[in-house]
Amino acid sequence: MAENKLDVDQLLHDFFKKYIQMIAKKGFHVDGWEEVWEFQKGNSGLYDIYPIEEWGVNSTTKLTGYHWYNGWLDMDAPTTGYQMDIRI
Repeated sequence: MAENKLDVDQLLHDFFKKYIQMIAKKGFHVDGWEEVWEFQKGNSGLYDIYPIEEWGVNSTTKLTGYHWYNGWLDMDAPTTGYQMDIRI
């Protein structure tokens, strides 16, 4: 992958996006851990959540993000769960 200059994070995001669209098309809701819904902003160590429109699902599909990490002193970790609750 490195030889072909493939971005692993982008490949995973594209995979999950396609998977989520297939599942939503069948009428299922989608649950996933925070890593599915978030991305790192540059090399800052801070994370943000992809906009709901990014996933290409209809408004009746419920996307649920599970936030497992609550390390209060680790960079952006405390805000990730809060961001997911608001946006997803």
